[in-house]
Amino acid sequence: MLKGVDHPKYGSVSSAETREAIGEGIKEFYRTHTHKYKGLKGVLSPQYGIGGQFVFCYNENGKELIFPSINGAKQHFKVR
Repeated sequence: MLKGVDHPKYGSVSSAETREAIGEGIKEFYRTHTHKYKGLKGVLSPQYGIGGQFVFCYNENGKELIFPSINGAKQHFKVR
């Protein structure tokens, strides 16, 4: 509903000072608030491994392939 020309801020341009202030506010928020996945990368991240949803695939021979997450399967098959 509020997309394009219907959005109240459509066409407005933020000043450099405003963009800098918003950026600093976001950085401060993430410095002071914790998140259970903060700093986890690679296989420790739930989207790639621990805590992700298992994906089951079968190859043409009927062999079952199990991946810890959809991104794990994506990386195995080298697809985007």
